Amino acid sequence: MDISNDPRSARKRAAINQKNERDAAMLSEQTDRDNADDAREREVQKRNRRKNRLFWGGIVTVLVIAAGAGTFGVANLIPAPEERFETAEEVAEREANAGDGKEGVTVAGARQEFFDKPETAYPLRLEEWQLAPVDAAPSSETFEAIGAKYVGSTLRTAAMTLPSEASGYTSDLAQNVLEDGTLNPLFSYWTQESFIREVGFIFEKLLNPRFGGWEIAQYDPEAFSAEGLRDVFAPAWWEANGGNPQAFPLYIDWSGDAYGMGDTLLANGTRWIGEATDLQAGFTYNEETLQYSAQVVAQLRFTAWTQDQKQVTKDGTLTLVLVPTPEDASANTPLRVLVESASLEVN
Repeated sequence: MDISNDPRSARKRAAINQKNERDAAMLSEQTDRDNADDAREREVQKRNRRKNRLFWGGIVTVLVIAAGAGTFGVANLIPAPEERFETAEEVAEREANAGDGKEGVTVAGARQEFFDKPETAYPLRLEEWQLAPVDAAPSSETFEAIGAKYVGSTLRTAAMTLPSEASGYTSDLAQNVLEDGTLNPLFSYWTQESFIREVGFIFEKLLNPRFGGWEIAQYDPEAFSAEGLRDVFAPAWWEANGGNPQAFPLYIDWSGDAYGMGDTLLANGTRWIGEATDLQAGFTYNEETLQYSAQVVAQLRFTAWTQDQKQVTKDGTLTLVLVPTPEDASANTPLRVLVESASLEVN
């Protein structure tokens, strides 16, 4: 029997053909997807290889440049650990607790180690005898040290008018009268040597706040106490000016404007220390009292530390009129030379 014309056979063949067509389409679609995935993966690998070439090529270039320059190494390519700085509060607490070893003055602006070094503890190099307020009755060693300092200054030249102990003269009060009761012609109330010592003493008290005992007033003028300077001023001057702090010839910030320098100065320790760079003196001799008076004009140089720990200077002029110590004041001072008039000008 011929089954080619059987309708059921025809339907069966048609179904088989449709299935084969679907399988072929699915296979083609899967193949296309696989090809696309392969293409994408190849592109990614290609880009990665290109990036790697660029990266390592850049590293090699940097190393070559560094080696050629001779100033960098591989270590420079490694970030350094971050440095930690103190906070403002930590700095304030550390400095407040440190102290600076100086009476009445606190540390607030510089490293303590700076002030622990002899060469930087003060704006000027000071000798041991200059580092503390002088006693009411200075020792003979202190006067000798002052004489040694000022005998090499122009004060010696200025005092040449006075009689010299090297020529036999004396300032010893016990020798002002001879055994027969007559005045000793070789007695002089001021000799060159005594004048140099005592004027040097006055200059030290007026120019060096450590020695003069008025250091704290460089920071707080209201804290100024004049009592420590009573021994260098004549009674007449003291009566007229002792109650007026600004009449004293001291470099103190009376106006309260940081000496006109803003935040420039270091806020620690002794602020300004002065020294005489040149002195001139004129003497007047009184025939009746057999005593001298003198006018001394000194050119000054004041030195201080700045915030960046550098020295800064100012020039000035100190003018003093000096007189012999009156008898009624001799019990209050060891000096034969006292200030009767004083003025200070600082540029």
